[in-house]
Amino acid sequence: MADGAAVKITHWNGKSSGQLAGSGLAPVGLDGLDYSQPLELRLIQPRSIAQASASFVLPVPCRPDREPWGLALVDGRWRPVPVGRTGLNVELTPYAGATLYMVQWMPVMSVFADPPQRTMSGAHGWTLNWQQV
Repeated sequence: MADGAAVKITHWNGKSSGQLAGSGLAPVGLDGLDYSQPLELRLIQPRSIAQASASFVLPVPCRPDREPWGLALVDGRWRPVPVGRTGLNVELTPYAGATLYMVQWMPVMSVFADPPQRTMSGAHGWTLNWQQV
């Protein structure tokens, strides 16, 4: 097939995956989720894109409860700039002297996940692995 050469698998190319974990005095309460269906995951770790243009297209939607924010690099310092968004299209207001623009956002994704793995040793621990649909 590939004559012994390495072949990079790209089925999930451009998709995200990750792991959520935590522990506490009470169970996390994830047993009521239907893991046979896609789940909505609202991430709190910002994503960002930096480029010379003030026009961006986000690769994944942003959370509905937190709009994207923009920055312009001027004289070596990042300065906040106003942002307009329609769907995945984001426009930053041009800033005089800016050499680079950055948009940051908190993504929301549709993901597949398996029920969390649990541990118990003085606290209720859990780990949940997910993959973007």
